[in-house]
Amino acid sequence: MIRFISSNLPEADVQTIQKSSEAFDRLLNDQKIGFLQIDKRDHLWSESQLQGSRLRSNYDQMVLVGIGGSSLGPQFLSDVFGASEKFFVLDNPDPIYWNRFTSWVKDWSKLSFVIVSKSGKTLETLSLAEVLLEEFKKRNLAIKDRLVVVTEHQTQPLYSWASQIGCPILEVPLDVGGRFSVLTPVGLLPAAFMGVDLDSLRRGVSEALTQKDLISKLVAQSLISFKNEKWITAFWCYSSVLRFYGLWMQQLWAESLAKALRDDKTPADRASTPLPLVGALDQHSILQQLMEGANDKWTFFMRVKNYESSGPVVPSSAFPEMSWMTGHKLGYILNAEQQASYEALNKSGKWVSQISIDSLDAQGVGNLLMLSQLWVATLGYALQINPFDQPGVELGKRLIREMLSSR
Repeated sequence: MIRFISSNLPEADVQTIQKSSEAFDRLLNDQKIGFLQIDKRDHLWSESQLQGSRLRSNYDQMVLVGIGGSSLGPQFLSDVFGASEKFFVLDNPDPIYWNRFTSWVKDWSKLSFVIVSKSGKTLETLSLAEVLLEEFKKRNLAIKDRLVVVTEHQTQPLYSWASQIGCPILEVPLDVGGRFSVLTPVGLLPAAFMGVDLDSLRRGVSEALTQKDLISKLVAQSLISFKNEKWITAFWCYSSVLRFYGLWMQQLWAESLAKALRDDKTPADRASTPLPLVGALDQHSILQQLMEGANDKWTFFMRVKNYESSGPVVPSSAFPEMSWMTGHKLGYILNAEQQASYEALNKSGKWVSQISIDSLDAQGVGNLLMLSQLWVATLGYALQINPFDQPGVELGKRLIREMLSSR
């Protein structure tokens, strides 16, 4: 279950609540938006389970080659389900990080890999894939059985190549945007390889689609924050395993909501800039800014409820001067720190909200991911913009093609 509370935000007026509710209804009734139908598309789940289980049975490790919407969600799943020893992501053509990857591989003959690109022509992904394929070639290792490609099923470079070599190709549906694709084989295939219960994950996804009141409230309070010029929305995840949830949410929020024009081509309203934060670490780096800096921020905490009874108990032998911390479990200390930060901001009159998640089990994770997508997409509809395009990034893509082609 997911619960939501806020402090110091003005109550949403009837008009804003109605606007948010109507935007949610318009979204759900839009048959062109494929991520809303993910829990009903059986083949995406069954094929992901089949291929993920096959790779899990035959290989010890998996590397996913992808970037942005093709990598942030899987990285979150790897962190939350403790799969760092068996799952690695190559998402940036950084030579130092490439060297780190090659030292991570225990046995190249026991390595499987996934190439993920919705468009099938992502520069970073295909350049890294070429280098990886060369490594397998050097070792005389066949690739077809150890490789799965995840992309759109239409003519484009990656799909054509995968069809030619005869490896499995799992679908990113044409009607699902890349940053909304974590619950397609983009995330489901790695999750199955990690041993995640996809049926439970799917139940969480379906549950989120019924949470209209919660989503409408999140959207209404977001609109109120923009109206009151809270131009930074800090997503503060106290659990370290939620680090990549914050980075995934950053992309989802920034690319979906920062638009120059409304659907009717008039200037769009301004949306906030997302700021992902992590745990007690950022208490010691940015809390001062939130407390005494410009009052233009809305801090949104993510709390995992069952952490309070998790982890080892702090013993009492080494630091008697700190006896007030002894006898508590680490999870209890972490949640106490989160609550203290919330209360400090609250008492200082800052805008703070909190989502509390009972557990980061498969069902809870599915619920959280779908709920977040619904929140952002509904907010886009309420702002009368298209939350599914990203026209602002196209110029950069064109320029890099020109730079590389000119050499």
